[in-house]
Amino acid sequence: MMATKKLKILYLYTCLFPWKSGCWLYRSRIPSAELQQRGHEIQFIVPGRTIHENWLNYPDVVVYGVYGGTYHHDPIPSLKEFKKRGAKIVYDLDDDLSTVNPDNPSKAQVKGVGGQVRDLLRNADTVTTTTNVLKKKFQKYNKNVIVCPNSLDFSKFGKRKNRGGELRIGYTGAASHWGDLSLILDVLYQLQKKHDFMFVLQGMCGRPILAEVYNYRMILRQNLEPEKNEFYKVALKVYDKLRRLKYVHIPFYPPEMYPMILGQLDMDIGLCVLKSNVFNQAKCLTGETLVMTRQGIKRIKDVSALDNIFQNDFEEISANVKYENRNVIEIETKDGYKLKGTPNHRIMSGEQWKTLGSLIIGDEVELSKLEFPKNQKYQEVVVPFLLTKKIDRNWKGTSMMPKITINENWGRLLGYFLGDGSFANNAIRISCSTDYIDIIRDVESLAKEMGLSTATTNKKIQDKRFPKMNKDGKGKDITISSRNLTILLESLGLRSENGRRIIKTPDVIFKSPKSVVREYIRALFEADGTIGRNLSFTSKDERFIRDLQFLLMCFGIKSKVKGRFNKVYKRWYWNLTIKRLMCERFYKEIGFISEKKNKKLFRKINLKLGNNCDECEMKERVEKITYGREDVYDVEVPHDNYYIADGFVSHNSCIKFYEYAATGTVSIASDVIPYNKEVGYCAKNTIGDWCKKLEKLIVNEKFRKDLLGKQLNWVQENRDVKKIAEKWELAMK
Repeated sequence: MMATKKLKILYLYTCLFPWKSGCWLYRSRIPSAELQQRGHEIQFIVPGRTIHENWLNYPDVVVYGVYGGTYHHDPIPSLKEFKKRGAKIVYDLDDDLSTVNPDNPSKAQVKGVGGQVRDLLRNADTVTTTTNVLKKKFQKYNKNVIVCPNSLDFSKFGKRKNRGGELRIGYTGAASHWGDLSLILDVLYQLQKKHDFMFVLQGMCGRPILAEVYNYRMILRQNLEPEKNEFYKVALKVYDKLRRLKYVHIPFYPPEMYPMILGQLDMDIGLCVLKSNVFNQAKCLTGETLVMTRQGIKRIKDVSALDNIFQNDFEEISANVKYENRNVIEIETKDGYKLKGTPNHRIMSGEQWKTLGSLIIGDEVELSKLEFPKNQKYQEVVVPFLLTKKIDRNWKGTSMMPKITINENWGRLLGYFLGDGSFANNAIRISCSTDYIDIIRDVESLAKEMGLSTATTNKKIQDKRFPKMNKDGKGKDITISSRNLTILLESLGLRSENGRRIIKTPDVIFKSPKSVVREYIRALFEADGTIGRNLSFTSKDERFIRDLQFLLMCFGIKSKVKGRFNKVYKRWYWNLTIKRLMCERFYKEIGFISEKKNKKLFRKINLKLGNNCDECEMKERVEKITYGREDVYDVEVPHDNYYIADGFVSHNSCIKFYEYAATGTVSIASDVIPYNKEVGYCAKNTIGDWCKKLEKLIVNEKFRKDLLGKQLNWVQENRDVKKIAEKWELAMK
């Protein structure tokens, strides 16, 4: 579909030699040439610290991108100037630059560019990227993200000659893919013992591979580029494996020449292999860890393959595997956030992924706001609440039993009870204050809605420091007498065998909709929350207070948890504090029930901020690290298998498949998304499975031809630049 308006589009390159980058070819050269064919006017410049007035007045659309690197000068002033003159800003980003592994040669290049990337993401009118995975990740900064997949101009690709004779199996890649080669070289070594074929390796370096390896050894020996040592070590190890094979090497060619060169390689089989990525090692956590699923909040030990777990969106789970008695590390941050998992569990730290085992005190780690699932249903509890006859406390719920729907009112009642309630034989008591008459009336109203009556008694002042004091205070105990109500609360796990209240957030709250959780938190803070310098809540149960800290994060509210020993009561108490800046979010997202506390909080958030008021960034510094052994759980999320390839989020991992198909070469790929959704023939990343699947292609020529036909049809139908150009036009309108 042609655009109604012909646009003047200005691409801002990051360097004078963008054509050295494959990113330039697939994200700029190919799509811009097609846009030009459609009548749009295209220009390219490399911006300096300032941009000439003529260029500022030229474009309808300005495209910023990572074409060969990041910008040497701050791009935001020019971006704002273009916006001021009416230009639309598009930022094209096909990598998560925060996830580059140490063995990648680009590690040093992208170090410290996170601020520039985030600024561009936030300030652009539209962000374009390559996959839905990156779209979800970038929507954290900009809601308007459009997926424009990498595409091909088929006229540029030379077809293979099919000369016959010796079978040729090939792999093409840049220097960042040495790690990917490691596994497949072991496979090829095994298969060359049984079958006669040539391994064709194209790329990896721009000179003969023997000369390149010599150069790596000399640089490593003299420690000339310490920031790349990991890359050189990996490359040398992989080369030692390569030497065992019958192979031929063709050096790297500039990306625009590559399509013709690829056809001349005359490969029968093309390899699309990705090594195991950091996310595959990132899910081993202890069983009590809370996670958000489409079915509500769950302990990770209770998550199943039927759940969808939240990362940047809800992703399906393929498995949850338990490993018994493993070494674990627990980190605790300055504000009391805790995470316990295996040493190889990875979290975001200082714009890169780090393992728990590599973290040290003082390292910065990122927190993340969670989102409640949409259209979450109310929870139902099977309980004999409405029966009038005496009930055996050992009853078991059946389909014949009545059900209670845990709605917002129930959420509020549970909050009051856990905030300042207790059991009294076949009744419950909720303590209130005459300072908050509206809360007393609310509790009485909730009881009335259940068809129950209440009794109110004055509460005596009790203070261990003054044991002889015995007089009425402002406290009121509201008693709701109902054996069935106590049985209901017992079924929710809130009553111990000796009849005492168990302080814990019940599972029905964790699994409830956001509106129910909100009422639960409101009532908790109404019962036991205080407004002073900050907003705070205190409990004698650490697990309960940390669960509350997690629930607040689901509303985007950061808090601090700290324990203190009370010498009078001779026990630990745990205090949760919400700082001044987050109090405003609490007021908007949750609020109090009583008019008096709401007004007090409103006055609090409208006070002028002091100079020492801390900003509430979603970042924390590690303050404490402890070690132990526990059972851990590994939640496997299929989509994660392609989030990272060699440390990068896989922006163009399928491009090899597209290129091979365009030249008439059949592909076999690692069994990871998106390969296993597009290629149609994949092997798990084990030597055994790769040997089995690749050998079938080697010995069965008919199978190769049939598979190639299917693969070529898919690529022509879905990755032709003439079709993808419509998405680019949509992004630029």
